[in-house]
Amino acid sequence: MPGDEITVLPISYTGTQESSCKERTGKLKERQVTYYPGFGEQIAPEEKTNWKRIAVQVAAAATIIGASAAIGFLVGNIPGAIIAAGMTAALIVLVATCKAVYDRTLGARFLMQLPKEVNTAPDTYKLGKYYEADVSLTSTADEGFEWKKKLIASATETIELSANFAGGSSFREILQLIDMKMEANPRIKTHIILSVDLVEKADDEMLSVLKKKFGSRFEYLKTDRHFKLALQPYTEENHVKMLVVDGKYFVGGGTSIHPQMVRESNPATQQHKEEPTLAAQALDSCARDMDIVGESVPLASVMRKQFFNLYRLWEIRTENKIVESRFFETAGTPDHSLELEHKSVRMKCIVGGPEHRGNNPIVGAYAKSITKAKKQVRLANWMFRPTKPIRDALEAARTGDAKKKIIGYIDGDDGTNSAGKMVRIIPSRNNYPLLDKVYEARTPDQTYHKKVATFDNSHMIIGSFNFSKKSANFDHEIVFKIKNERVTGQCNQILKEDARRANKITRETIEKNMVAAKAASFFVTPLVENYL
Repeated sequence: MPGDEITVLPISYTGTQESSCKERTGKLKERQVTYYPGFGEQIAPEEKTNWKRIAVQVAAAATIIGASAAIGFLVGNIPGAIIAAGMTAALIVLVATCKAVYDRTLGARFLMQLPKEVNTAPDTYKLGKYYEADVSLTSTADEGFEWKKKLIASATETIELSANFAGGSSFREILQLIDMKMEANPRIKTHIILSVDLVEKADDEMLSVLKKKFGSRFEYLKTDRHFKLALQPYTEENHVKMLVVDGKYFVGGGTSIHPQMVRESNPATQQHKEEPTLAAQALDSCARDMDIVGESVPLASVMRKQFFNLYRLWEIRTENKIVESRFFETAGTPDHSLELEHKSVRMKCIVGGPEHRGNNPIVGAYAKSITKAKKQVRLANWMFRPTKPIRDALEAARTGDAKKKIIGYIDGDDGTNSAGKMVRIIPSRNNYPLLDKVYEARTPDQTYHKKVATFDNSHMIIGSFNFSKKSANFDHEIVFKIKNERVTGQCNQILKEDARRANKITRETIEKNMVAAKAASFFVTPLVENYL
């Protein structure tokens, strides 16, 4: 009600629905509303000290010392028992001390907790709320790259780019374009977040030159994997792929900015121009991918806020510093407009990260869409290792009273039998029983890198999210949920073209190969599930 004070109280959710909260008005009326947490916002309480585990550890240490003393007594009577117990106790203390030193010094980078809260801008527009946008859906990685260049070339105020994996000649092409625009227009400010994995020496040199040339108008942040020590060690990283220009135009989806990720094919004439890093040498030479391009002040504003939340969060984690005035306003209303195919499309932005502690809103959005679909679900992804909420939704959809056809489009064996391909494919195949039919991409030396799903012909989800434990629990991700039959229909047509380029695996074949798939996955999955 207008004038009433509203307090939003986040609560945890089951994992099969989006995050929820209770909205309490001044008249004490309660109603359940959908709630989407942003980057840096923890939606579960801090983990409390586990005193039971500490007690067990103390008891175990005492038992070990006691056993050592008993053995020492048997071997050398009382002096032997004292020496054995003392040496064992000293060793336990030494190990505990080394761990404490590691946690506070060398391990600080790996064990750092995410900030409890990151606020960089007012919530003029709400994360997770539908807004209208004019959009175009790209059918190839090349198209997405061309759109990114087109948007940057049109910039008059701001450029915010979370490139994720960036490097090589394609990235330097983007940097040259940014250099030209910023030199011609002193109003333009640029912020870039990129992963270090594919950054080449020439890329670093160009970034340094631009920083020196434009000062505070050009900011960039290189992020790395953060290793976390646990029973099963894992890594956290920024996996967000998005571009926002002038607070009005945006691109999001699966493509990064690297020669091997922005081309549908990679001609041999291009090979000699690249100097790939060690990580890049493990990738296929090209990729099949797709993005969504849009024009919308509300959605671009939501994305800008999340971008700066992300930037500040990783600035703390990477450089241990806080810049209070990192976010700045932009008019968001340039005169120029894009020529986009679909007008007035309803869509919303959803983000997820390790701070959401397993209650990832993106996972909830996928699970809910699968549950609500009436006839058919198409899932196109680089890999297929869905976590429990999505698994449960798929099992219910495929075997329930109102059975739905579940089709997967997954990166597959292209005949090269490369180790990199197989460590992804083997765990994916273990989950094929959740699907009615699978199309495994087979184009030689090409990665099927899409992260998109359609539900009937009514709506779709596209973004950076992989069907994996890592994307669900450990990485920062962004997706867009689009409610529009025209856009969804276009996406389904593109997926049908993907099927013609793939090996079809039927339900009968899936069931026939299940024993071998489970056996292979048993050994491979634990090695990769926390890192890919």
